[in-house]
Amino acid sequence: AEGLDEGVGDGLPEEPLPCSVSVPGVRGRLEAWVALGPEPGDGVRLLAEESAARAAHRAAITRRLAEACGSSLSGHLDWLLEGRELEARASEAGLEGAVRPLVESLVAEACFLHGVDPWTLRGRDRFEACLDAGLGNLSERAESVLEVLEELVARTAGLRARFARPCPESWRPVVAGLQREFEVLSPRRLQERPWAQLARTPRLLEVLSLRLDRIEEKGVEREFRDREAIAPWRQRLDRARERLAGTSVLAAYELQLEGFGTHQVAPSLAPAGAGSLRRLGAAWNAVCAEDPRLEPVR
Repeated sequence: AEGLDEGVGDGLPEEPLPCSVSVPGVRGRLEAWVALGPEPGDGVRLLAEESAARAAHRAAITRRLAEACGSSLSGHLDWLLEGRELEARASEAGLEGAVRPLVESLVAEACFLHGVDPWTLRGRDRFEACLDAGLGNLSERAESVLEVLEELVARTAGLRARFARPCPESWRPVVAGLQREFEVLSPRRLQERPWAQLARTPRLLEVLSLRLDRIEEKGVEREFRDREAIAPWRQRLDRARERLAGTSVLAAYELQLEGFGTHQVAPSLAPAGAGSLRRLGAAWNAVCAEDPRLEPVR
């Protein structure tokens, strides 16, 4: 990152960083993605994968935002965390990591990056404008983050207990599949998940619990049908993640797919129009427009 580090330190440069640069490689010049390093003193990193660069840059921007609002954020959290015992409950639910720094990071993301792609924050002016715009929402967003975390911890603990219970032999393959979904959804290391995704996780865990309720009441036939209907769309998501992870267009498709899955089980919990295959197909075709190697649906 020679030359790009100049004037960065642990802040952002006056001149916005480029998204990518051309660097010499063994077989000619290669495109490298430019990101701020997530740890203090990291400066600028050049990464081969855009998804890795976006993740590093998001972590770096979030940390810098949390540090920039320093005492204001710390004072809010001292008051909001008092008596909640969130760290002990999170540990009991099997979630890893210290809660206080996690909450600081999530509040910064929820407050200052609401509707903002951190990848676009590459210079000092835009960073400071984002900081100024969010400060008035600090208390409200901090409380929202804690409410989401409390619900997530409670639902995680409840589902772990349910999966530990015995079930009829004929249900075991289906329940095992639900448990694998739970392990993907349940974020053992919460800091690895962006706030926008983490905020939706309690609802997805609720849907998982409703699917277990449905199996216990009516058997596994409906669960099989729903899985068959959604499987091709999840396979498309997996293929696209290899190439477009971290992009807004893929995030929009993933959100539409989550809504479709929710609508299968609990339409009242799903966003309006979430059960529409036409909308799901349109979201997928938007992804395909970003990478010609992906096949659109007709």
